[in-house]
Amino acid sequence: MFIFNRQMIYLFVMVVAINSASRGQSVFLAADGAAAKSLGEGIDNLQIGFSFTTDGVYALFDFLHIGLRYSYTDWAPSMDEMLPELDDSLYILDIEGTIWSMEIAPLVRLTTLFEKNVINLFVQTGAGLYVIHSETTANAINLRGEHILRELGEGTGTHFGVSVGGGVTIGHATPVMLRLYPQWNYVARDDQPNNYWNFNGGLVFGLGR
Repeated sequence: MFIFNRQMIYLFVMVVAINSASRGQSVFLAADGAAAKSLGEGIDNLQIGFSFTTDGVYALFDFLHIGLRYSYTDWAPSMDEMLPELDDSLYILDIEGTIWSMEIAPLVRLTTLFEKNVINLFVQTGAGLYVIHSETTANAINLRGEHILRELGEGTGTHFGVSVGGGVTIGHATPVMLRLYPQWNYVARDDQPNNYWNFNGGLVFGLGR
């Protein structure tokens, strides 16, 4: 009899908890565009890049969201920044190529997403996989007047990384609100960790209210 009653109490508590929590649950889908600034040894010689980000989160509570983030960032090499690293015997005509990073990571977000507020604050962090690809070539002329192509870097690698960001949302996400925030990315790449900033602006769509 005691076991039966205890099981019924547990079941009742679970039902009440799930029902109470579900009233604050929502799904938020977002898409951002961003300018990206690279930092750190090995990638600080790049131009300002661009980034596209999309994420989806599930609100466990009004203030706590969990979800998944995907981001693609692309840079072009900066000729002025890379010239000091090249051989003085070469006359550089041009530097071509691309460096991109693709992030796939779970995220956790804390927010002041109060229904009566038009402007709310949030902070978020995530950790996951970063795929980084580099392909850069210098078009040059050597001392004998010969045209050559010098490979400066080529390859693709998968690394662990983390991101931290925070900013503001403007609106009520019913159905859409504006989101503005910077985000710092740290990539544990070989023995030379790389990091870069994304300065994001985009739209958030709220579902399930």
